[in-house]
Amino acid sequence: MEEKNKKVGCFDCQRPYGDEHGFPDLLIPDWAWRAISPSGTGAGLLCPSCIIARLHKAGIRENVPSQFTSGPLAFDVKTWIR
Repeated sequence: MEEKNKKVGCFDCQRPYGDEHGFPDLLIPDWAWRAISPSGTGAGLLCPSCIIARLHKAGIRENVPSQFTSGPLAFDVKTWIR
Protein backbone atom coordinates (compact mmCIF):
# COMPACT_ATOMS: atom_id res chain seq x y z
CA MET A 1 0.00 0.00 0.00
CA GLU A 2 1.31 3.44 -0.95
CA GLU A 3 2.12 5.80 1.90
CA LYS A 4 -0.11 8.89 1.55
CA ASN A 5 1.95 11.19 3.78
CA LYS A 6 5.30 10.47 2.17
CA LYS A 7 7.40 13.66 1.93
CA VAL A 8 8.65 14.72 -1.46
CA GLY A 9 12.21 15.99 -1.61
CA CYS A 10 15.11 17.17 -3.74
CA PHE A 11 16.35 14.51 -6.13
CA ASP A 12 20.00 15.26 -5.29
CA CYS A 13 20.13 16.07 -1.56
CA GLN A 14 16.74 14.74 -0.41
CA ARG A 15 15.92 17.97 1.45
CA PRO A 16 12.13 17.99 1.95
CA TYR A 17 9.96 20.23 -0.19
CA GLY A 18 7.58 22.74 1.34
CA ASP A 19 6.99 24.77 4.45
CA GLU A 20 8.67 24.42 7.83
CA HIS A 21 12.34 23.97 6.92
CA GLY A 22 11.72 22.57 3.47
CA PHE A 23 12.63 24.42 0.31
CA PRO A 24 10.49 26.87 -1.67
CA ASP A 25 9.68 26.93 -5.38
CA LEU A 26 12.38 28.56 -7.49
CA LEU A 27 11.34 29.06 -11.11
CA ILE A 28 13.90 29.16 -13.89
CA PRO A 29 13.36 29.24 -17.67
CA ASP A 30 12.48 26.01 -19.48
CA TRP A 31 15.75 26.05 -21.46
CA ALA A 32 17.78 26.08 -18.23
CA TRP A 33 15.58 23.47 -16.53
CA ARG A 34 15.88 21.09 -19.49
CA ALA A 35 19.68 21.32 -19.18
CA ILE A 36 19.63 20.23 -15.51
CA SER A 37 16.43 18.21 -15.04
CA PRO A 38 17.02 15.12 -12.87
CA SER A 39 15.05 12.93 -15.29
CA GLY A 40 16.48 14.38 -18.49
CA THR A 41 12.89 14.82 -19.68
CA GLY A 42 11.94 17.88 -17.65
CA ALA A 43 10.47 15.97 -14.72
CA GLY A 44 11.90 15.97 -11.23
CA LEU A 45 12.37 18.21 -8.24
CA LEU A 46 15.49 20.08 -7.12
CA CYS A 47 16.03 22.47 -4.22
CA PRO A 48 17.46 25.93 -5.02
CA SER A 49 20.97 24.93 -3.86
CA CYS A 50 21.02 21.87 -6.10
CA ILE A 51 19.61 23.91 -9.00
CA ILE A 52 22.61 26.25 -8.65
CA ALA A 53 25.04 23.34 -8.42
CA ARG A 54 23.62 21.66 -11.53
CA LEU A 55 23.60 24.93 -13.49
CA HIS A 56 27.26 25.42 -12.60
CA LYS A 57 28.14 21.85 -13.60
CA ALA A 58 26.29 22.38 -16.92
CA GLY A 59 28.38 25.48 -17.60
CA ILE A 60 25.45 27.85 -17.10
CA ARG A 61 26.93 30.38 -14.71
CA GLU A 62 25.17 33.70 -15.30
CA ASN A 63 22.10 35.49 -16.61
CA VAL A 64 19.51 32.88 -15.71
CA PRO A 65 16.30 34.67 -14.76
CA SER A 66 14.74 33.20 -11.64
CA GLN A 67 12.04 33.90 -9.09
CA PHE A 68 11.00 32.37 -5.81
CA THR A 69 7.25 31.76 -6.00
CA SER A 70 6.71 30.42 -2.49
CA GLY A 71 8.26 30.88 0.92
CA PRO A 72 9.46 34.09 2.58
CA LEU A 73 11.49 35.28 -0.44
CA ALA A 74 8.56 35.14 -2.87
CA PHE A 75 7.33 38.48 -4.15
CA ASP A 76 5.23 40.00 -6.87
CA VAL A 77 7.69 41.64 -9.27
CA LYS A 78 5.14 44.36 -10.09
CA THR A 79 5.03 45.56 -6.49
CA TRP A 80 8.73 45.33 -5.68
CA ILE A 81 10.23 48.75 -5.03
CA ARG A 82 13.97 49.20 -4.77
